[in-house]
Amino acid sequence: MGRCVFCGWEGTLTKEHAWPDWIRDVLPAGHVKGHSQQHRVAATTGEVTAITPVLHEKAANRKVQVVCQRECNGGWMSDLENTAKPLLVPIILGEAPHLSEQDQTTISLWAAKTAMMLQLMHPMAIRGIPAAHYQYVYEHREAPSPMRVWLSAASSHFYRTAHYTRGYRLPGAVPPWLQPPPGEPTPPNAYTSVMVIGRLVISLLGWTILDGDFSVAPDDPWAPARRCIWPPRPGGWSWPPDVALGSLVDIERFAAAATY
Repeated sequence: MGRCVFCGWEGTLTKEHAWPDWIRDVLPAGHVKGHSQQHRVAATTGEVTAITPVLHEKAANRKVQVVCQRECNGGWMSDLENTAKPLLVPIILGEAPHLSEQDQTTISLWAAKTAMMLQLMHPMAIRGIPAAHYQYVYEHREAPSPMRVWLSAASSHFYRTAHYTRGYRLPGAVPPWLQPPPGEPTPPNAYTSVMVIGRLVISLLGWTILDGDFSVAPDDPWAPARRCIWPPRPGGWSWPPDVALGSLVDIERFAAAATY
């Protein structure tokens, strides 16, 4: 028995792949390793703590028992996979499609949903995506408005799948629903997630309530490698970007450079 992380239904939940199972059919059989890293970043000093690299021989097969069957797993989530897969497969394989405004909206929702599922493989102390954003995705069927989604391209299939996640405690008001119990640390109010699937790299930034100056433009040298798809660009995007991530080192630095 449990509570669905998206719709809130209570009852017996189903196990769902954190990485959609169709990815195993799309990518070459030799790409069997999955890769994830867990980070927590201090807002005042920028110090990175709780870095825990996690290598799973069969990470693409891992399941989490957090969603209901009728409304979510067998409903809108299944419909989303069927709609997003034809858009994602060419990019994952390194082809060059045009991404319309609707394509960007669909891929952004898929990216948000997948990042939310992947987060649930990590310990509570690492998780940065709040419950309110799960609920928003369920109710609106689009990525949360306080979120940005970018796509980048890798020059080769360095990973079958890889995932990097960070929770941030940035300066800002703590809303009532994030107030911790007495003696407990204040949870993150912002997060980043980087997902690698074949030759596709997806990066997300989300936040709750922040005070003062806060820029959602990434402060790193990778701007030419990114295409912002949420909010979607009117008229669409040509693919791929002018700059690709050309090595494993590039991907590691790209994921580690998520400072905003």
